[in-house]
Amino acid sequence: RMIKDVFFFLFFLSVWLVAYGVTTQALLHPHDGRLEWVFRRVLYRPYLQIFGQIPLDEIDEARVNCSLHPLLEEGSPSCPNLYANWLVILLLVTFLLVTNVLLMNLLIAMFSYTFQVVQGNADTFWKFQRYHLIVEYHQRPALAPPFIVL
Repeated sequence: RMIKDVFFFLFFLSVWLVAYGVTTQALLHPHDGRLEWVFRRVLYRPYLQIFGQIPLDEIDEARVNCSLHPLLEEGSPSCPNLYANWLVILLLVTFLLVTNVLLMNLLIAMFSYTFQVVQGNADTFWKFQRYHLIVEYHQRPALAPPFIVL
């Protein structure tokens, strides 16, 4: 039953992660047309940020070792938009707060509720099994099988 809770949590986490990734990609690198870099920034980077790897060098980076036209210069990454830095930092704080506090607490609460339901059902199931065992022994004869008359 907890597997259902995990999939429900992963659905919410993936929606939140993709929404944050698309927003930061659109704010920092609006004109980057390289598909592999876009997917890396939209999916992989927010996933790593959940665990604490925050690329502050990209957010606060001056335009060094980057290209304003990334399609012309294949090896260099595109320069981030310097005017959107404050909004990206605000979004990063909100993303980490919601992900690490709210969503993790939601997962813990869902697991706790599922455990309580299973525990309540386990007690009822144990009582039911015990009743059937007592009824079975009550219906058996008191003597061993060679001494009973069929």
